Order: sequence, then structure tokens, then C-alpha cells
Amino acid sequence: MQRRNCIVTGVAMMTTAIAGCATTSDEDVLDPDTDASDFLPNSDDWPLDEAIAQDEASVGASDGIMGLWDGPEGEHRYTMVIMRFDDEETAERIVEDEYGDWDLNLQHGVFTFAVNGENTTHARDLLADSPALDEDIVDEKT
Repeated sequence: MQRRNCIVTGVAMMTTAIAGCATTSDEDVLDPDTDASDFLPNSDDWPLDEAIAQDEASVGASDGIMGLWDGPEGEHRYTMVIMRFDDEETAERIVEDEYGDWDLNLQHGVFTFAVNGENTTHARDLLADSPALDEDIVDEKT
């Protein structure tokens, strides 16, 4: 009897551990009601120069914003567009259809992010500086 309880307990623990591996971290899940502008980087490394509302309806989004930054040492200009969609499937389709020719683009949750700039490494750093993203997410999705 004790052996059977041990086996059942072991199987239950293993199932729980495996199920835990398949779930995403709460930190990676974006609130779909967040304004796109909340995800524009604005830090010491990337101070936001200007934010411009976008015509989100033109791509079927429910919210959109464009940010402009000077690159490190003030050289070159960097542009990021963030759009919020009603569902992840639409965001995934639109990120390639609309932003496939941008230097970097990715979809994360119901949001799309696209960056243009002179230097891809700096563009990647700008993306990772967004409050919605980090280096791991940018590396995984670009």
C-alpha cells in the first residue's frame, strides 16, 4: 500500500512539474488593455524625443503609437511603431504583412513592435528597452 501511494505521489509531482514548464511566466504576459504608448522606451539610454499617434484603423489595430529617438551619441534617427490588436492571430499576421521590411519587427501578445534605424544592434537595444520586452524576448522573436 505504501509503495502505491509513493508511486501515485511521484506521478502527481512529475505531472505538476511538467505542466509548470509548459506555461508562460506571468511576467511575459502583456495586459491586452494597456495603451501602446505605455510600451515606448523612455530611459537614460533611450530618451524619447517624440511620440506620434498612429492611424491604427489602417491596419486593423485598436491602438497605435510611433516613437522617435536619436541613436547613441546623437547619431542617426530611430523609429518604433507599436500597435495593439484585438487578438494575437491578427497581430502575428500583421507584423509580417505591414512591417516585414522594417529592420526589426516582432509580435508579443496582441501587440506588434517594429523598429527602423541605422544600426541593427542599436535597434535591438531600443526594442529590448521597451517596458513590454527584454533582451530574451527580442532575441527569441527576431
